[in-house]
Amino acid sequence: MRGRRFKTQADIERYIEQGYGQGEGRDYKPWLRVQDVPSRGRSRKVSGSKVDRVYHLLSDLEFAYFLTLEFSERVIDIREQYPILPVEEAQDIAASLGIKYPNYPGTKVPFVLTTDFLVTYLGEDGQPRLGARTVKYEEDLSPSPDLEWTLQKLEIERVLWMNRVVDWSVVTDSCIGPASCSGGEFYASNKRRPLEFDGSGANMGRHARVDHPRHNRGKDVLHHACQPLDGGYG
Repeated sequence: MRGRRFKTQADIERYIEQGYGQGEGRDYKPWLRVQDVPSRGRSRKVSGSKVDRVYHLLSDLEFAYFLTLEFSERVIDIREQYPILPVEEAQDIAASLGIKYPNYPGTKVPFVLTTDFLVTYLGEDGQPRLGARTVKYEEDLSPSPDLEWTLQKLEIERVLWMNRVVDWSVVTDSCIGPASCSGGEFYASNKRRPLEFDGSGANMGRHARVDHPRHNRGKDVLHHACQPLDGGYG
């Protein structure tokens, strides 16, 4: 199936009308599909066990974290490639931070940012809660030409989810496990025992707190490594 184009505002509005990035459970349609973007490693279309639909995962790391969520008894729903809409909300945050908001390459159309996973899970009180997670290879937080924008996007996400009163953090490859980039081995080693999504955040990722993207470099963005998050779910 051919990938979609993102060249005009009419394209964006059409995809919204078609339900991309909307719905819950079986009705959810990710904003980005495997065929829409280049992948990091091996992209996959995976059938879910919690929810009977196809998930679009754009890297080995996304696949490994998806499996972790699938095995958690407290996770109810997983929405991957979740769009930050309306775009104006992200643009306002970027402006307040002094960040130049990006457009789609070769256009003047504002880019639709996405968060890798929006997860619905059961809190300690048994009530459904939301948590947002961004997955990153640690090498992506090392000095490179793309580092500044990576940190800026993380800060936009952090502020946006804070404004929406949704717990957000970054998950890195070092915190998922030694088989995080091989997927199949991770699945084989864990399928006999469910991983508990215990609400503490332990062993589920690193919490990124970006004070300001211009004032942080590389792995300094990660202040807490594989430790419980305040109010987090994991």
